[in-house]
Amino acid sequence: AEKISALTRSEKSFDVMAAREFGNVYYEFKKLDRNPEFFEISGHFPGWVTRMLFKPNMTINAVAPRYCRVERLAKMSPAALTRELESAAATRPSNLQLRNIAGGVLADIDPRLWTFVPRFSDFDAKLALFNQFHHLGLALDDMVNPYYGKEVPKKIDGSICFDGPLEDKKAIRCLRLEI
Repeated sequence: AEKISALTRSEKSFDVMAAREFGNVYYEFKKLDRNPEFFEISGHFPGWVTRMLFKPNMTINAVAPRYCRVERLAKMSPAALTRELESAAATRPSNLQLRNIAGGVLADIDPRLWTFVPRFSDFDAKLALFNQFHHLGLALDDMVNPYYGKEVPKKIDGSICFDGPLEDKKAIRCLRLEI
């Protein structure tokens, strides 16, 4: 079989998506500034009181690193991505601050954009599996997992699959061998 090349760095880039999502969050937080409907629709909460509990710039500054992280993760190799996700799972900083109580709560809502990045690496792992099996004709014992190095793929329901950092419910890292 012909070799299928891995996804390029630009194909895996999340720069435009992260910038667009950050822009949406930025303008939403700015619209909430001193908004009388901050706590309820058709509310008449005084703007100055809302400002005491919600500071849009502090909230924007608290969420900005999340979008930078998505861009950074997308540029990592699969092995580095695995290490980063495993270390980040152990430490998750809180954005809660006394001066910005409501903003801290809003900033703590994780849109989980970063979960899309490993899916592109999972697809790359599938391409590597295809190339190693069909193009190079390697035995399962000789295959190299882009995430974990020398690893024998698992046989699952007529497919061979590599392990990865996240659960793979849709079998993205699997190559079907039998119908």
